[in-house]
Amino acid sequence: MPRPIRRRPGARTTPGWSSPYHWTVPEPDPVDRFRDRYAQPRGEVARRVERAVLGHAVGLNGFTTVAQAETLCDALPVTTGGRLLEVGCGHGWPGFHIARRHACEFVGSDVPLDALRDARANAGVRQLGARAVFVAADGRALPFPSAVFDAIVHADTFC
Repeated sequence: MPRPIRRRPGARTTPGWSSPYHWTVPEPDPVDRFRDRYAQPRGEVARRVERAVLGHAVGLNGFTTVAQAETLCDALPVTTGGRLLEVGCGHGWPGFHIARRHACEFVGSDVPLDALRDARANAGVRQLGARAVFVAADGRALPFPSAVFDAIVHADTFC
């Protein structure tokens, strides 16, 4: 008779299965998955695909198109010199687009540090300079006081 496989401590079991001999693989942490994704360099192939599929190469890290970003620009109550927060900013899209169009300050928050490093570099390329600030923060517990932003936006955000 084969020996049963003992479940590892902390491993999740399939609902309805309570056998101590049922073996499962722990689910990967979603935050770790996104950290790994943003640690990968964005290559020329990704830019070519974006250009071919969407007609532009603005450095998308999600699925928000330029047309959708324009719709956000029109809908958000941000004025020149105002302040915009993008929760889950990734590499900075579409927040950079909105901030440039409204000539406002931009605060980007996200969890993966690699994404924030890329966003900081992209802010310089997009001529946002000192108007862009980045904060490592989870969207569920933002470290900002109430009413400091004219608008808050998130696109393709996992939180």
